[in-house]
Amino acid sequence: MSRRLLPLLIVRDRVRAGAVLIQATIGAVHIGMTLYLMFHLQIVLGLSPLLAGLATTITAPVAARLLPTRGPAC
Repeated sequence: MSRRLLPLLIVRDRVRAGAVLIQATIGAVHIGMTLYLMFHLQIVLGLSPLLAGLATTITAPVAARLLPTRGPAC
């Protein structure tokens, strides 16, 4: 592999390295939460993969609008 995915010049600066690390952490947490939600919808509630994806697609914008006014459920 001759080309790197991320140039080392970017992560030599502490601020940029911290930002890259935080963004990678947020991405990993988001993927983990999405996987957990999909497994919950399919295994616990018995939805098909198609219905689980549709349910997530439909409810995500609704939840984004309700969150600032209602706050998190837990």
